[in-house]
Amino acid sequence: MKSILKILLFLLLFSFTGLAFAQNLVPNPSFEDYDTSIVAGCSFERLIEWKSFGYTPNYHNVYLGGVPNNGFGYQIPASGVAYISSGCYSTYPTFPNVREYIGVKFIDTLNIGTKYYFQMKVSATYSNPGNSNCAINKMGALFSTISYEVEPCISTTLLSPPNFAHIYSTEIISDSANWTTLSGSFVADSAYLYLVIGNFFDNSSTQYIIVGDTSISPFLLSYYYIDDIYVGINPPDNILDKNLKENHISVYPNPINDYLVINISESLVLSTVINIYDIYGNFILNYKLTSLNQSINIKELEPCIYI
Repeated sequence: MKSILKILLFLLLFSFTGLAFAQNLVPNPSFEDYDTSIVAGCSFERLIEWKSFGYTPNYHNVYLGGVPNNGFGYQIPASGVAYISSGCYSTYPTFPNVREYIGVKFIDTLNIGTKYYFQMKVSATYSNPGNSNCAINKMGALFSTISYEVEPCISTTLLSPPNFAHIYSTEIISDSANWTTLSGSFVADSAYLYLVIGNFFDNSSTQYIIVGDTSISPFLLSYYYIDDIYVGINPPDNILDKNLKENHISVYPNPINDYLVINISESLVLSTVINIYDIYGNFILNYKLTSLNQSINIKELEPCIYI
């Protein structure tokens, strides 16, 4: 008879991409989709729909490596299994005001005179030495009628900081343990076709706080993780609340010995993924749910606390 419960705690991180972002004009909004045929080159080159609009942003995915641990820090995705990291501030003499930008073509052109809502999740990254040692404000979104696409693996910046963004944070985002929601709205004054994410203000217009070790190098760098991007005519929180209320999820038993049972409503079957991590953040198992009532065998897992 077993005396040790294997799973003492479950924190379920479901990907509601197809639901929470209903009517989302942003394709692949949480970066889940990538090209499996590309096996060489930088990771960002494999990301579907999204392009580098400046310098060399990074793509992190459980299946490709870099989640939750990577060279910029530690973070579990806000949803699903992937996120982006992007450099947003630098005082290095060889890279003054350098910015990394990610961009995407909307599913449909924005209508002039229509009010649109924007939302994304960001998390500060802290790593030493050098990769990220400060936190900034001015993270945000720029809407464009043209593409600024560059080769994703080449250190090239075509879009210089214009000191303007349609939506941006006036507060310094310094939380590296949790995801911070950045949101806003604007009325389209042009037929915008592209969304660009990053810091669009130069160093003199960007506030910062030092959060890492500067004893090795006096120069500052700031990177952020980015996930779950939404642009649409409906407020994203209202969409999310509505879908969560209409889509039931139950998980039992908890704690558990051998089998985890998950019940979900029919509309979630094709878009629901469960990831299991150990207490140290190491990825252990991944399941894509394919039925309304699914039993997951965890007999082979060692006694431990899992997330």
